[in-house]
Amino acid sequence: MFDFFNVFYYTIFINKKGDKIVKKIKLKRLKLKSVYTRYMLIFMAIMFFTVAILGVLVTTIAGNYATETKRNELYETNVLFKKTVLSMSGEYESIEKQLKSNETTLRENLSFAFFAMSDCGVIITDNQGKIAFFAYRDAQSGEPILLYGDGALSKNEVINKLQINKNILLDIYESRNIFRDSDMGDLFTKSVDFYASAISDPPQIDDTIDSDTETSIDTEATDIPTDPKTEEDKTPEEDILGEGEIGVVITFAGAQGQTDMADDMLRSIAISVIWISLCALVAIYGFSYQVMKPLREISNAAKDFSRGKYDARVRVRGDDEIAELATSFNNLVTVVQARDEMQNTFLSNASHDLRTPMTTIAGFIDSILDGAIPPEKQEYYLRIIKEEIKRLSRLVSSLLDISRLQSGERKFEMKEFNICELARQTVISFENQLEEKKLDVEFDLDDFDIDVIGDKDAINQVVYNLCHNAIKFSYEKGNYKVSIKDEGDKIRFLIRNEGIGITKEELPFVFDRFFKSDKSRGLDKTGAGLGLFISKTIIEAHGEEIKVNSEYGKYCEFSFTLKKA
Repeated sequence: MFDFFNVFYYTIFINKKGDKIVKKIKLKRLKLKSVYTRYMLIFMAIMFFTVAILGVLVTTIAGNYATETKRNELYETNVLFKKTVLSMSGEYESIEKQLKSNETTLRENLSFAFFAMSDCGVIITDNQGKIAFFAYRDAQSGEPILLYGDGALSKNEVINKLQINKNILLDIYESRNIFRDSDMGDLFTKSVDFYASAISDPPQIDDTIDSDTETSIDTEATDIPTDPKTEEDKTPEEDILGEGEIGVVITFAGAQGQTDMADDMLRSIAISVIWISLCALVAIYGFSYQVMKPLREISNAAKDFSRGKYDARVRVRGDDEIAELATSFNNLVTVVQARDEMQNTFLSNASHDLRTPMTTIAGFIDSILDGAIPPEKQEYYLRIIKEEIKRLSRLVSSLLDISRLQSGERKFEMKEFNICELARQTVISFENQLEEKKLDVEFDLDDFDIDVIGDKDAINQVVYNLCHNAIKFSYEKGNYKVSIKDEGDKIRFLIRNEGIGITKEELPFVFDRFFKSDKSRGLDKTGAGLGLFISKTIIEAHGEEIKVNSEYGKYCEFSFTLKKA
């Protein structure tokens, strides 16, 4: 997942002459083993890219807004001066003199323009593109500078010459107005944003501005009047000097202000990102540390558990997913510890069950062979040896059954049989034990003839185990009840006794291997703790369930289901 954290490093060797030689380049992967470190880096990366993208978007939107605002202001200033030129009286051939005579009006217009844009300027030319009027704002004093004719080149660092490039002039006359960012064919000493429009007679003043075009704002301008000559016969100069053209008004403003604004915004965004990142780093560090703390505790406890320390536990905090993980870990440790204890108990019991009869058998046989036991008593002791051999056989048989069930060697033959008859015969086979404990036997059937599908021998083994355990752990004169209930497409077999029962803590382990509820072995002297495990394995192999319900000191009830035929 984190393969993108790769690091290239160079192994540099220096030879005797001191020259650096790159002998080999190795690629190594930086493995971030800590989930905490990965979490921190990913969160910081997401936050950084999010803020950066937002910064770029804000800067772009602000830049576009500033450009559109400047365009509108240049347009409005241009229209203002164009109206002033058109309102002047006299011959237009002497436009320079007419402008000088209207200097008061021009200064008023400049005041308005400077109020909207402090760095703007105005150029008015005749119809040949020669500058007749040039005005700008002095950078030091802030006062407007008005220059006329040839004097426009004096005392300024804004324009380089008095004549507009012929191609640009032709472009203005054809387009009627243009908005661009350039030095206007080396007219200006540096690149500026300018709006240029032609002055026509009769007037053609466009009061709208098209913000979707970079080269033309007045999209409804009228074509330049032409004379009867064909387009091929006309020269560029004649095209420029068409009838009705008075001159050109150019309003401009430096492009640096917009660039400075963008730089300031980027600088502010960068500083904000740094401070936000630092604050977020501190906050994420504290938050992540608290989140990862229980995970580290679980990790340490798991390591202790793997070393055999079954007392390892994790403190559960809250009720979130990590708390659930801690609870699951504690439950796992408890289950494994209990099973380990049961296995150790089984080994101890199995060793005892094997060693005791073998010792008894060996002792009696030696006594018979040595003549220590008189012939008239040998039959009695031989019967004891026989019972001990049977006990060994049952233990070995149980172990073999488990091995065959787990390996899948034992195959089940699914056939129809009468479960009620099987249960009746099994209970009758325990008649002596039932009478010995004087149990009150109750046989509860929904029907005396209920057929089920299953392996009859295997189900008989399950019923036998459950009935035998119920007798073994019953109180004397207690109730002993066998029930078979119809549940639609299934039946449920239940066996219930009044006896010692099983504690609530031991219930989850009843069907585990080697489990023996009677720790002292006072009631169960022959069992190995494998019968219920075998029963559960058989029932689950039939695709059914087996359950236990008990209240310690009062009763215990086992039940399992089978499919009806």
